[in-house]
Amino acid sequence: MKSKQEHFSISTDKYNKIVQALRLQRGELCEDGPKFKMWCKKKFKLEHIGSMQIVYCTKASCPVVTYEEMFETIRKCHEKVGHSGRDKTWSEVRANYAGIKHSVLDIFLKTCTACTQRQPSKSPPAGRPMINLEFLLRLQIDLVDMRSQPDGEFKWILHARDHFTKFSWLYPMKTKMAAEVADHLITQFCVFGSPRIMQSDNGKEFTARVINDLSLLWPGMVIIHGRPRHPESQGCVERGNEGYGGQARQMDGDARTRVEQRTEIHCTCYKHFRFKHHGEITISSCVWSTPSV
Repeated sequence: MKSKQEHFSISTDKYNKIVQALRLQRGELCEDGPKFKMWCKKKFKLEHIGSMQIVYCTKASCPVVTYEEMFETIRKCHEKVGHSGRDKTWSEVRANYAGIKHSVLDIFLKTCTACTQRQPSKSPPAGRPMINLEFLLRLQIDLVDMRSQPDGEFKWILHARDHFTKFSWLYPMKTKMAAEVADHLITQFCVFGSPRIMQSDNGKEFTARVINDLSLLWPGMVIIHGRPRHPESQGCVERGNEGYGGQARQMDGDARTRVEQRTEIHCTCYKHFRFKHHGEITISSCVWSTPSV
């Protein structure tokens, strides 16, 4: 059984038989049978260009390309359009040639060296792992958008998470103003101590001057900003946001609890989470640790 591609493709041997069939006059017998002769007369016509006899497709009025010449013909069309991609190459092929299937063009484009080199790498380069070996060496902060489930005037949650222990702090907020974020951070730093590195995305609520001025109160703290929702830099706190969001929706379905109580309950739940590399978070691993600064 011939494949569908072989059925529509014309080999050099079959091309020569078509030329012979088209040369036959009415009444002359064809070696391949009358049906083949009728098929050739219906589908093709013979054009004389100089000393050459070229088979043209009757429907497309274009020269027929044999199976052996397909790749070379596609290459010429592809280079003519300046490696402009599949659609422009296919338009050039259809306008000038017949007998080439679209699937053959797709195969050719995968082998084109120039196009392959221009394509960007799908896999990003491996990032440097964040190695933290103590409590509050790196603190990641982010805001959880609760505007779809507000509790009165509270529409935001400030989520701070220690990168080493995965210990989380959750603070309800009325707005996402930088001053309100700074007030909660000052309260936390006075109780637990400030981190050596405080990391956030580059949102206005974290890059404002009132946030950067925290390093004046705690001179040993370094504040860095990264891209929002970036797994390599903000993956720890981003995964925590997803976990908190799922718990919040579940709690809202069970009973209507005020946001102040919800943050306290969720913060307690986080302290009993089990993580792959750290096991269960304990209070002693966080509260009884010496502050970094």
